[in-house]
Amino acid sequence: MKTAFFSMLPAWGHLNPTIKLAQCLQKLGYRCVFASTPEFREVIIKNGFELVLSQSKPFGLGLEDMQYENTSSPYLESLLDRFQDLSYNERKKDYEKWLNKYQPDLILVDSFYSTDFILIESLIRQSVIKLVFVQTMLSPYNDGFTPPLNTFILPDNANKVKIAWQKMKIKRALSQSFDLIRFLGLSNSLLIKRKFKQNHILKKYAIIDDKVFHVGFQSIEEWVLAPQEIEFLGKPKNTNQHYLGLMTDTQKQILPDNLQNFVNNAKSQNKKIIYASLGTLHNVHTKGKSAHFFEKLCSIFEKDNNCYLILSVGKELKNNLKTASKHIKILETVPQRGLLKEVNVFITHGGLNSVLESAYAGVPMLLVPLNNKWDQNGNTARVVYHGLGIKAKLKDSKKAIENTINELLNNPIYQQKTQIFSEVLYEKYSNESFLEDFFSTELLVQ
Repeated sequence: MKTAFFSMLPAWGHLNPTIKLAQCLQKLGYRCVFASTPEFREVIIKNGFELVLSQSKPFGLGLEDMQYENTSSPYLESLLDRFQDLSYNERKKDYEKWLNKYQPDLILVDSFYSTDFILIESLIRQSVIKLVFVQTMLSPYNDGFTPPLNTFILPDNANKVKIAWQKMKIKRALSQSFDLIRFLGLSNSLLIKRKFKQNHILKKYAIIDDKVFHVGFQSIEEWVLAPQEIEFLGKPKNTNQHYLGLMTDTQKQILPDNLQNFVNNAKSQNKKIIYASLGTLHNVHTKGKSAHFFEKLCSIFEKDNNCYLILSVGKELKNNLKTASKHIKILETVPQRGLLKEVNVFITHGGLNSVLESAYAGVPMLLVPLNNKWDQNGNTARVVYHGLGIKAKLKDSKKAIENTINELLNNPIYQQKTQIFSEVLYEKYSNESFLEDFFSTELLVQ
C-alpha cells in the first residue's frame, strides 16, 4: 500500500479542505497519515486516517517567537534558537523519524510550512518520493496581473495592482531590516537563504520572495484546494499550480431540531433568512470588535419583522449576547453547509472555505473582512468581481448595513449570478470524478 504523508498547519481552515483530498487518495489505495496536534485527533481518526503528534515547527517563518512566547525570556529563547538552529534541527529529526517509520510515496506540505521543503529535499534527494505543496488559499504569487491576496483590489487597474505589490515589498524589506537588527543578523530571510545554501538545494528551486505570506520555491508542484473559477478572469497560468476544484464537503448536513424548527417557522411565514458567521477566530482577528457588529445586527433585525436572523458567534459571545426577539437565534456554532441551503443572505468574514460553501449553495454574500493580514480581503474582491456579493466594514453604521442587506435581498442580479455560479460548481464538482481525472494523470509520479 502506498502512503501519503500530510504536514498541515494546525487550523480548521487548513485541515478541512485537506480532508476531501485525503479521502480521494485513500480511495486510490493510499494510506493517509497526518502530522498534527491533539485537538484535530478526532476528525483525523474519524475519517480513517492516521495521526502522528507533532510538536516541532518549521524554521525561518517567525514561529520561533510563538513557540517561546510563554517562557520567561521569549526574546532570548528565540535568539538562542536561531543561533543554535534548534527549531531547524528538531524539525529535521521529526522528518527523519517520519520518513523512516512511514516511508511515504507522497509528501504533502502546507504552503504555510514552505521552509520544510529545504530539509525534506535534502532527505529525499536520492529517492522517488514525490513532494508537493498544498495551497489552502488562492494564488498568492505576483504574476503581473493578480493583486496581492490580502488586498481588496480588482485587476482592472494595472497601476493600482503594481503599486500594491511595491508597497508590500517595501513593507517586507523594512520588516526584514528590523529583524536583522533585532536578531543580530539572523533574520528569517537570512536563516532561509543560509539553510538553502548549506543543503546544496538546486538553483531550479530558487527562493520566491515575490508572493504574499511566506516564501515559496520555484519548480515545486502546488495543489490549490479551490476551483479556478473563483479566481479573476484572465489570471496567467502558473505551470506548477493545479487547481483541484471544490474541496468543501458536499455531503448532506442535517440541522439540529431547534434550528430546523426555526428555519421552518420562517419559511412558513414567507420570511427571509439571514445567517451571519465571522469565523471561529473572529475575536482574535478583531480584538473583540466583532461583538459590536453582532450587536448591530441584532438591533437591526429586532425591528425588522420581515426577516429571521441566525448568528453563529462562538462560546464566549454566545453567553454574553442577548436578545428578546423571537426572530433572532444566537448559537455557539451551526452546521454551516446544511444551513446555507436554507438562507437568503450569508454575512461572512470572507474566509475561503465559507466563500466556497456559500457559492456552492447559491447564496449571495455580505462580506466583512476582519483585517488585511490574511486572505479575507482578496477573497472578498473576487466575490465582488464575480457579482456574488457586496463588501462592508465592521464599523459601518446600522443603516448602511441594513441598506446593503436589502440590496442583496431585493436586487435579483445577485441571486441570478450566485445561482449560475452554483450551477457551474455543482455540474463540475458535485462528485469526485474531477479528482479521479486529476490523479489519473502522471501527477502522482515524481
